[in-house]
Amino acid sequence: MHLSKWIEANPEYLNEELAKKWDKIARLRREVNKKLEAERQTGLIGHSLDARVLLNIANDEYSFIKIIQKMKFLTYLSYLKLNL
Repeated sequence: MHLSKWIEANPEYLNEELAKKWDKIARLRREVNKKLEAERQTGLIGHSLDARVLLNIANDEYSFIKIIQKMKFLTYLSYLKLNL
């Protein structure tokens, strides 16, 4: 049982633009994970670390992704290549 209150967020640290970017990253991660799971079910891969993922992103809405080329840490991949 929690008797203490949650810490109030400092409005100075709120950044809607950054939050939107992380939301997009989370959506992209979910899509990659769905595809990986489908390949695991077919037996093509045993684990996400067995996969080589190539993302072709032509949508300008995701152009900021190029700053996180090492996004593989978000999806537990051993190989990720982004084509932007």
